[in-house]
Amino acid sequence: MQLTIGSDRRLSCWTATIVSEVGVWTMCAMQCALSPWQGRAECGVVLQCVLERMSAEGLDGDEGVAGEAGRAVLRFGAVCRDWRRAALDSALWRRLVAPRVTPVALRTLADARALSLDHVEWSWKVEGLLCLAEWRQRGRLGSAESAPLVHAALDPPGYHLAVLSEDGQLRIWEHVSKQADEDWVERCNLRVSGEWRGGGRVCWGPQSAGRRGRTLLVSGSLLLAERCEVQLLHITGEDQYDIRVLCRGTCSLGTEPCWWDHSAFLTLRVQLLAPGLACTTVWLNSVTQESHSEHAGVMMPLLRIFNEAGANISHMLIADTPISSRTFLDERSKADLEDVNTPNANYYWTILTAQVSERVLVVAGGSRGGARGEARALLAWLVPPELALPPVHVAEPLAERVARRARERVDAVELSEPPPEHAVRALCESPAHTLVLGAPVTGLRLHSNGRCVWAASRAGVDCAALPSLTRLLHLPPPPMPAPTTSTPLYRVQLDVGADYIVCPAGDGSGTVFVWTLLGGRCPASRPLSHHSLVLGALLTSRRSLLTLTADAVHVWKTMTPVDLHLSKD
Repeated sequence: MQLTIGSDRRLSCWTATIVSEVGVWTMCAMQCALSPWQGRAECGVVLQCVLERMSAEGLDGDEGVAGEAGRAVLRFGAVCRDWRRAALDSALWRRLVAPRVTPVALRTLADARALSLDHVEWSWKVEGLLCLAEWRQRGRLGSAESAPLVHAALDPPGYHLAVLSEDGQLRIWEHVSKQADEDWVERCNLRVSGEWRGGGRVCWGPQSAGRRGRTLLVSGSLLLAERCEVQLLHITGEDQYDIRVLCRGTCSLGTEPCWWDHSAFLTLRVQLLAPGLACTTVWLNSVTQESHSEHAGVMMPLLRIFNEAGANISHMLIADTPISSRTFLDERSKADLEDVNTPNANYYWTILTAQVSERVLVVAGGSRGGARGEARALLAWLVPPELALPPVHVAEPLAERVARRARERVDAVELSEPPPEHAVRALCESPAHTLVLGAPVTGLRLHSNGRCVWAASRAGVDCAALPSLTRLLHLPPPPMPAPTTSTPLYRVQLDVGADYIVCPAGDGSGTVFVWTLLGGRCPASRPLSHHSLVLGALLTSRRSLLTLTADAVHVWKTMTPVDLHLSKD
């Protein structure tokens, strides 16, 4: 039997080791008067000892070598039935996928999966196949018509995709077939507003039991004002969509709205008090905007944030995180001091379990004493789980109200001196928890169970527990050639699914990185590559994803090296 693994010198040495080990164990079997290819124990021990020698030689430190080793193990399984059983051993795949995971983390992973609501069959063999998967492009959803695409969002069930272009053009696709991941049909193509100079963000609302249809938050910068407008769209209908505006709001440039719950959403307004001195107010806006007078927005301030280091609040989200999430971190993290560069006990417990929750507001902003103007920190506040907006009664007509506000702006008294920093800090609420990252945050994503948050930057992807913002895992980007030209920071969309973590590189290239969720390893295939800049990656199922570039939405599907039934004994 000839075993060929690759042309690399380390792989050639490994091939020689396999041949020598097979010879030694064959001689031992012959001395015992047994055929080396008869009997499960005698045959399986040959391959197991060889693979143990492989992991002991440190081949697991290289992603490419580990990938070739995994493919070689699959080829070993084709030799005979007993070698097949040995090649699909779960402990073997665990050494290939997560060689540095500690025994404490492995015990925690088993406990967390026992409590997890995900009933999908999983093992280290399946995780190994995920690492060997190859992603291939299957199609694209239209092309940019009049302006580049800037943002995309999937609704919670994953059947509707909203894409916003730079000129405010909104397009909505519906996934009409559960069998074909690339079978999307365009249902809507409209201009959100003729008063916008640029499109901003789109965000689908949570499902409400008392309202038919779907809701969508859309924001864009106004033509004649230094602020952004937020429109809440209500979408009904099946084949032909009926879209109407429920309400409008405003937010500052460079910020984005997010949902509070199905009845309210949050916006940010920045107030510049002096050069390098600013504070941001978080406003709670009602979805219905019901009042006794037209155009009277129903809103109230939630809290005020001091802009540390003069940095803008770039990202914001609301998380309903379990109250008991900090229990495991406090009790076991002291005894389990593990490296955050590999999956550990705290990481497994956080992403796989869920219990009773409390509400947390997480934003990306500056840190005290940090680099000026760079949002390198994650900040968290505990907020009330439920807030009822007060009823609004406006007595004066709209024309009189507009004239009064105009007079107030003219008569406003300008301060001769800017307020001192300590006075502004006293008016703001300090964050309950802070986590400083190695680079400015370019993307923020809440995990599906609400127990942790994922932050993207050019230094990689970081996972932090909620509400304590304890760093759980850091995934550095794979080695890639440095870009020829430097590009300014821009927002990216990362996504986390049941099997993978996907994130654009964020360096101006068309690269999308993919990591396995439990192993924290990049698949053996190359990162996803595009000809234009990538702004976002959205997982639509366990085996497919959408990538947003400036010119189109691309459909990708994973190709596993073997069928999933091979992962079973």
